[in-house]
Amino acid sequence: MKKRLKQPIKLNLQKHPLLVLNNDSTKSIRTKKIYSPQNSVNTSSCRSIPNLPKIESDQEFSDVFPQWLLSRQDFQDSLSVHSSDLNPATICRKPHYQRDSLEVRALKAWTKECLFFQHLTERTANEVRKKLRTININKGDTIFKQNDPGDCLYLVAKGLVEVYKNGIEFIDIIGPKNTIGEGALENNCLRNATLIAKTPVSLLVLKNDDYNDIVRRQKHKERFDMIEYLKSIPLFCTFYGSKLERIAWNLFPMQYKKNQIIYSINDEPMNFYIIRQGSIKMEKTVSLKLKSRMPCGYKSEKFFIRERTYLKVLRECFNGDFFGEEEIVKGIIRSCKVVCTSDDTILWLLNKDLFLSVFSEKDIENMAGMHAERPTSKVLKNKLRSDFMGHMNRFKAILDATNPSPLNIGREEPNKKDNLIRSFRNQHVNMINNQLLEEKILIEQSIL
Repeated sequence: MKKRLKQPIKLNLQKHPLLVLNNDSTKSIRTKKIYSPQNSVNTSSCRSIPNLPKIESDQEFSDVFPQWLLSRQDFQDSLSVHSSDLNPATICRKPHYQRDSLEVRALKAWTKECLFFQHLTERTANEVRKKLRTININKGDTIFKQNDPGDCLYLVAKGLVEVYKNGIEFIDIIGPKNTIGEGALENNCLRNATLIAKTPVSLLVLKNDDYNDIVRRQKHKERFDMIEYLKSIPLFCTFYGSKLERIAWNLFPMQYKKNQIIYSINDEPMNFYIIRQGSIKMEKTVSLKLKSRMPCGYKSEKFFIRERTYLKVLRECFNGDFFGEEEIVKGIIRSCKVVCTSDDTILWLLNKDLFLSVFSEKDIENMAGMHAERPTSKVLKNKLRSDFMGHMNRFKAILDATNPSPLNIGREEPNKKDNLIRSFRNQHVNMINNQLLEEKILIEQSIL
């Protein structure tokens, strides 16, 4: 009896969930199902997995959210909307336990750029960030007045704040990422100035109790670092320990941006400055009256007097240098303007009254010996006039020495002498202007 052969089973390889044909279509390989967090993807039902956008590890948010979540377009859209509100004022409206990981990361990145946090340890900075709260001040409102008790510290998150002494004397403008009110907490004294919002301002507030519990311990170490840095400056290297400690405990750090004005001409001298980082330049304007003559009729003429202003750089200062002491010692208003010339310039400020009480007459004499005395406006004017006269006399001498003779043969050019004089004049005017431009001085051709 013949055995019946079993008929071969025909498989539809294209529909089978566990078999996939290779490129030769001659062999079959067994594969497993592949699962993805987006959705369950089967290698048989989906021949090729779609290429999802990948976000590199160094891109933003990649260390907060997993890769598969960042690759979803709907999540990226919601993330872009949410990240637009990640400013410190908005974040600190919430208690720290209600802030998500993205807000914590954004607040940490912002505070790292603040001078107040740069000398704090990571643990201390995290504790301070948890205690920060936001308040909003309208334009023209007073934040606090002089002689008010110091009950909290403020970090400027947005806007500009004006500082006034005795209610009317303008001192400075404080911008974002700067600290205000720390001196009253550090020295346990009353406010020494009045602060008014120049624009709508958002402030991050740290209360006095939190400051004492968290920051004061860290500040002790920071002051000792200040003392070590002061010892490296020639002016302070001969000071004894208690004197350096008094200076270090009363120094107040401020951060400035490039081209930001520290103080202007005719401002009241309120602070002595030490450059911890960056550079500044001292500028002064000089005004000259220029006299021009113009004929207005037969044997008559008029004189026109114009005033031109020139800008002169008096001095440039760098790390470890100091400035602002001359007006304090003489008891006069500021005679020059000081502008930052580098980004993230850090200055240590010492109050005028403390400066006069700490530095003796001998110390002030040493300061005067380290810096050459700045020239007065009268000296600068005389130097500027002498430069003008020197160039003009040189030019006139060249013109007087120019005596071209007419051609002996051919047609004589009637205006050859005038043309030569004009060419000499233009040539030397350009030379004089180029020399003066190097000194940042402009001169008009009408002067010549």
